[in-house]
Amino acid sequence: MSLTSALYRHSTVGFAALLLFAVIAFWPRYLAQPFGKNIRFHVHALAMGTWCLMLVAQPFLIRVGNRAVHRQLGLLSYVVAPAVPLSILILNHYRTQGSELDAFRMFLFSSNIGDALLFTIAYVLAMKARRSSPIHARYMVCTGIAFIPAIFDRVFTFYLLSPASLDMLPKLGQTPMTVLPSYAMVGLILAGLTGWDWLSGKGVHAFAWMLGAFGVVYVAPFVLIELPFWKSFLEWYLSMPLS
Repeated sequence: MSLTSALYRHSTVGFAALLLFAVIAFWPRYLAQPFGKNIRFHVHALAMGTWCLMLVAQPFLIRVGNRAVHRQLGLLSYVVAPAVPLSILILNHYRTQGSELDAFRMFLFSSNIGDALLFTIAYVLAMKARRSSPIHARYMVCTGIAFIPAIFDRVFTFYLLSPASLDMLPKLGQTPMTVLPSYAMVGLILAGLTGWDWLSGKGVHAFAWMLGAFGVVYVAPFVLIELPFWKSFLEWYLSMPLS
């Protein structure tokens, strides 16, 4: 089976599983107690949840041959897609205001900006390639892959990592880097998809390009937090009335 066929056949199940893990991940701190939360949390959850539902629906519509509805639903992406990174940036700004910008807080803030950037890159490239279904599908898959660290960092932290395993993880300041297993997941998934494309010999390099982009964006915060100008930039950015 070609990778393109596999994406159309199995992406619905894969993204439905991702949505289920998102519910599990955000249950303790948000879904179980949504009342009293700032509206920014609800807007962010609505944007992310809507996008995940679209990722479930769109490959299913292609699989059953309903391309007309697929295209009509795709028009909704012109509203939802910008809302995803904007909601990430606004919530990130809101949650960080008033906090001391120690190394971990700077890393967290920077990595959230990176998540918004990766989603935006993947979406823009997907829409640029919308007339080439195999390439379009690959970049759309990457918009969902961009959600993995936010989801599985919480899954690992709340459900899977024991105190002993937390002590084994590298620390930034005094905080274990629980996001690292999620970064490893993303790397393995993209490397596997890149290898599948390479073995097909069809010269489709979307996953390879995104593997490089994800790698650069995931490494960047570790470098940026060591640079004095970055802390000055974040302090200025947080002083702006953006949220």
